[in-house]
Amino acid sequence: MTTTKKLDWSAIRALAASSTHQSALVEGLYAMALPVPWDQVERVKGYPKANKKTCDALIRVCFNFDLKHHPNVMPGGAWMNNGFSALDSDHLADDFVEVDEDILVLKEQSPEEKKEVIGNV
Repeated sequence: MTTTKKLDWSAIRALAASSTHQSALVEGLYAMALPVPWDQVERVKGYPKANKKTCDALIRVCFNFDLKHHPNVMPGGAWMNNGFSALDSDHLADDFVEVDEDILVLKEQSPEEKKEVIGNV
């Protein structure tokens, strides 16, 4: 199943302003895009998709974040290695992210926990 979400740029700016490390920013961006709560994800085996314009805007956020917080690293490098893909994304509107749920490996949960997660998304 594929899920599409619209990104909230004010929430992205707030995340960048409150994060102090690249990993927190990258994880926060994934948490905004994924169809399940981030704390339920064991790992991600692929990349969410966004069109080129959206990917360019996200890399600028990460680039500027690194200039401020990590001036001795390649700006935007963590996002370039782990960020969303623009491949096969021409069908997506600006500011939308698409996630194929097959790329998600969820943590093991009891049946009760699974019901609660599904009900809250």
